[in-house]
Amino acid sequence: MKGSQHSASQHVVPADNSPPAASLKGLAPGLVPAAIGLLIAAALVWTALATGPQQQDQLIQAWGGSQAAAAGVALRQINADTQSAASGAALVQTLQSNDAAALLSAQDRFTRWDGLIGARLYPKGLADVDTQGALPVSFATLDMLNKAAQGEAVAPEARKVGERWLIYSAAPVRAAASQPVVGTLLLAFDLQRLLNALPALPADAGQVVLSQQFGSGPAQVFLQRGQADEGKAQAFDTGYPGWKLEFTPGPGLKTSPSAVLLLLALIIAAAGVLLGLHRNERALQKRICADARQLDQLLQELSRGKAVKPFGLSLPALSGLAQALARVSLRSQPQAAPALAAGEQRDADIAKGSASSTVAASRTDWTDPLFQDTDILDIDLLDENQDFLRSEHNLAMNSPASVAPNLPETIFRAYDIRGVVGDTLNAETAYWIGRAIGSESLAQNEPNVSVGRDGRLSGPELVQQLIQGLHDSGCHVSDVGLVPTPALYYAANVLAGKTGVMLTGSHNPKDYNGFKIVIAGDTLANEQIQALHERIKTNNLTSQKGSITQVDILERYFQQIKNDIVMARKLKVVVDCGNGAAGVIAPQLIEALGCEVISLFAEVDGNFPNHHPDPGKLENLQDLIAKVKETGADLGLAFDGDGD
Repeated sequence: MKGSQHSASQHVVPADNSPPAASLKGLAPGLVPAAIGLLIAAALVWTALATGPQQQDQLIQAWGGSQAAAAGVALRQINADTQSAASGAALVQTLQSNDAAALLSAQDRFTRWDGLIGARLYPKGLADVDTQGALPVSFATLDMLNKAAQGEAVAPEARKVGERWLIYSAAPVRAAASQPVVGTLLLAFDLQRLLNALPALPADAGQVVLSQQFGSGPAQVFLQRGQADEGKAQAFDTGYPGWKLEFTPGPGLKTSPSAVLLLLALIIAAAGVLLGLHRNERALQKRICADARQLDQLLQELSRGKAVKPFGLSLPALSGLAQALARVSLRSQPQAAPALAAGEQRDADIAKGSASSTVAASRTDWTDPLFQDTDILDIDLLDENQDFLRSEHNLAMNSPASVAPNLPETIFRAYDIRGVVGDTLNAETAYWIGRAIGSESLAQNEPNVSVGRDGRLSGPELVQQLIQGLHDSGCHVSDVGLVPTPALYYAANVLAGKTGVMLTGSHNPKDYNGFKIVIAGDTLANEQIQALHERIKTNNLTSQKGSITQVDILERYFQQIKNDIVMARKLKVVVDCGNGAAGVIAPQLIEALGCEVISLFAEVDGNFPNHHPDPGKLENLQDLIAKVKETGADLGLAFDGDGD
């Protein structure tokens, strides 16, 4: 993925320039819950030590009030989530388009929310009774939708669907509060979301009953927790008509309220302090990770010989180290010679002939792919008019030979294996490369391999033969399907093995394809790539029976990122997927993080009909730039063919 930024005279690694004193602010996340816990505990201790006939009533009010307040907060949050989901220009445009497929797609995006069972989206005036499907609409639900269509506030209501209780919440769809209503949104949450929000209650403290009742109809009880004594139940207001919470004191409040309260105070105080420590630990981990990323960027810039302006980090110890390294880079930076364009540099290297080849062959230093300045499959075409895909060449390989054919030397490069489909790369080539990768992985005691591909037209056939080659070498293959490259790398870290192969042409033209390879956690380059070729040439290949399993990694990848990232504020983001593999997850993921997303070219199409999948070239960013200007978006993101 690449984004556009204004250029500067020196390379600057972005950082949090907080002064060392800002480290004291790191305690703030933990001070709040700790202070709340201690205040509540102090209040309970005071109550336990108090005397008089009001003591038990105070305890009843404290327990019942806290339960009712928690229920009210949970219901308000459900209402707020629904109203937030119903706002935004993108949803308004979807409703106004009258596109049924777009409506269904918008509904499906909401189902990724935690605790959300289903969603229905209606243009204004088109909501109707529908008792079919997983989210039925009764007359009572239709009344909620009609009120929402008039711009009225609608309280959440519980509905029984089959054997399951759901909470229905409706809101008007409009671009802003002052704008006209164009439709309604109905969301159904699992009732457990509300029940889980109620605080834990000691069994002998009393009994809590949460119910819903409309008019003179029977009350529907959703929760009955704890042990009641002979006392009278007291009702507490949740803030929502129809929702009622009753609390009946238990034997614990009657017989030994002081002991109960003191124990409760201790638990709450300890919980508050522990929660504060936990939040501080997480905040510190985030700061360390953020500083580590900045230092990693700094080291990469230094490894390329680039000067870096001194900057600060959030942790004082690391900030001093970063500034010292940056000052070293500025002192040692030599006078830069005029830079050659990539194509000119390559032409100059070629012109050196055999002499330069001899020097290259004599080098013993190994180039770490971590410090490459370009994408693994970054190339410049010498002749863009060449017919790379020859229709007369048959890519099918029904029965591979027992000995590998001579494969083109040119496809085995410094950091990858790549070629032109139908010219230097075909299905048979993919099979033998799979055999070589599998053999090398087994030699490193790693029999498990994750395999993914991008959306290129040659992908399905090539990946089938790649997987077959891995299988025939004796490996156990996890086929994760069409995914962006980062998802394949994620699979190679969380699934059984640490070997992964991504079939992708990256940001090169559609006729290219290639292999990004990680074996036992190590990205292959230089001699390691050549070693695979040597295995094929010498037939040093294992031959065993492996296995093939289809694995859906995207949902796990989606949830991992969603749970790790919290947005400071809602952003409007234009996402140009370039018809590449990022289209299967990037817009949905960025939206799930709380952003308003405007998608461009999210349909995966190996023909790349809108522009080349190379966001590193300005001509391929014109649609993105125009849409950012048109919509006033905060950010524009462009992805290449494999979404990395």
